[in-house]
Amino acid sequence: KNNMKQLSLALHNYESTHGIFPIGVLGTSGSTAAANVLTTWETMILPFVEQAPLYSQYNFNLRFDHASNATAVKSILPMYMCPSQPQSSLVNDLYGPSHYAGNAGTIPGANDGLLYPLSNVRMRDLTDGTSNTITTGEIAFEFGGWARGAINAGGGGGGGTGQGFARGVLRW
Repeated sequence: KNNMKQLSLALHNYESTHGIFPIGVLGTSGSTAAANVLTTWETMILPFVEQAPLYSQYNFNLRFDHASNATAVKSILPMYMCPSQPQSSLVNDLYGPSHYAGNAGTIPGANDGLLYPLSNVRMRDLTDGTSNTITTGEIAFEFGGWARGAINAGGGGGGGTGQGFARGVLRW
């Protein structure tokens, strides 16, 4: 419960600093285009969860899976792990795990949540208010890495395909 609260506070602080919530993921999975670096919201909020040194280590000009980012993305961050879940090790020996997913929307591909691929949601877009909007949720299986984002199998993840496990509706 505390991690979820801290994630929400980090998202609010990100929005307060930048005037916009972080993107769910920069790009879309399945593409190898240079513009699809696939940076996730969990990477973008690192300074707001007391991980500024790790944020500085991450190269945002390269894909999350580039060798230059390997040390950073293997970091296991307690903030991104639910204390009641069995503790995960690296995902596929490549990524620090995350037990949380961003709310991409009501159904896969709808992109009507807060953290969908290439999102550009501002506080004013949350017409029901932030206390009535689901930002993140805990995932129970198919853990992705905090820098990796969604698992493409569709069961949950950080936003790479718009298939977040948490569901909620934004109305505008």
